Amino acid sequence: MLLSRDPESLTEGLTLVTHHQTAGIGRLGRSWESEPGDGVMMSFVFRNKVSLLPLFVGTALIKAIDKHLPDVQLKWPNDLVIQDSEGKTWKLGGIVLQRHEKDSNVVVAGIGINLRFSGSRPTDEATSLQDWMENLPDVNQLIFEIIKQLSIPISNVVEVYKKSSATIGKEVIVQMLNAPDVIGRAVDVSDAGGLVIETLNGIVEVQTGDVKHLRSSE
Repeated sequence: MLLSRDPESLTEGLTLVTHHQTAGIGRLGRSWESEPGDGVMMSFVFRNKVSLLPLFVGTALIKAIDKHLPDVQLKWPNDLVIQDSEGKTWKLGGIVLQRHEKDSNVVVAGIGINLRFSGSRPTDEATSLQDWMENLPDVNQLIFEIIKQLSIPISNVVEVYKKSSATIGKEVIVQMLNAPDVIGRAVDVSDAGGLVIETLNGIVEVQTGDVKHLRSSE
């Protein structure tokens, strides 16, 4: 919705929040829907160039959620995930960044966090805060904390990001849009924000792609 507005009206930090979504867009154009009260869906406007924006937004969300649930991590580049005792990765939420078609300096971060599921789960890997907490946090307070963290610069984004990475050290497959899949062990995140993967043919760095964590049986 924000991207349909005149870019001149989109000021830095402008935030749109909804508790019900029927036509959301996830990564790679996937649909994203949520029943009323089941999640926090919000869009936040960046006008000033922020270094490594995908990593920054993910790190800011981790900081906002940490006081309520410290087990949340980031699957590269910025999916919010929780790993259970058996090593399975559950998706709690995600982030989509989109540039305004009329002003490339305007970037809208679309954020979605699952609070609960009143109906069926969208995927077998989906989880919610209610699955891991006895009492859900106050939604308005959580939104306030997210906005606060998105407004605070982070000077060493990559190093902070790595501390919350669920991907480094994992065997992964990265599905690429216009190239063969990359399979190997994720060993690092580069200074440019790329995922560094040790493959059978050597070190590969990917800047975009859909990452899946592989378990020992896969």
